Amino acid sequence: MAVLTACEQAAPPAPEPQAEQQAKAATVQPGLYTVGDDTTVCGTTRLSKDGTYVDYDENEEVVGGGTWRTAEDELCFDPEGDGDEERTLLDQ
Repeated sequence: MAVLTACEQAAPPAPEPQAEQQAKAATVQPGLYTVGDDTTVCGTTRLSKDGTYVDYDENEEVVGGGTWRTAEDELCFDPEGDGDEERTLLDQ
């Protein structure tokens, strides 16, 4: 299950080995990601290499978008038009 929370600027944790940090950042790559189950598609998100994303509904209509980035083991989304707040998708 994915959980949305705000990206926080908390004190950084103890440094991890560089190889481990790179492995975490590599878990999410640009591409097309679908949310749903075996029988139903609820929505799709396209992550682009330039750091932007587009959300589509189950009918492939554009329903949103903005920018995305990875921060350690978090995937952060900043939707267009919502101000400075970001949302984080945990449990990559």
